Amino acid sequence: MALAVVGVADDDELRLVKVLDPGTAVDIMLLSKGGQSIRFPKEGPKGAPTYGRSARGNIGMKLGDDDEVVDMLLVPAASEELESEE
Repeated sequence: MALAVVGVADDDELRLVKVLDPGTAVDIMLLSKGGQSIRFPKEGPKGAPTYGRSARGNIGMKLGDDDEVVDMLLVPAASEELESEE
């Protein structure tokens, strides 16, 4: 028996899946073929939203027509000290 955990539209594809430990503070980093990157926290007001199984996902990065996400990294969470120094 299979359990559907995410919906994928016919014209979309699921490229990467990472397992997140609820107790670990990490940031999610997306990298594109065209050289774009974005880093955001796993949780919190600026973090990745959490949806139920019937959800269609969310947009982590807006891409140009010829661009695509090529990798996703889980990196140690940025500390508040680092953010305040920038």
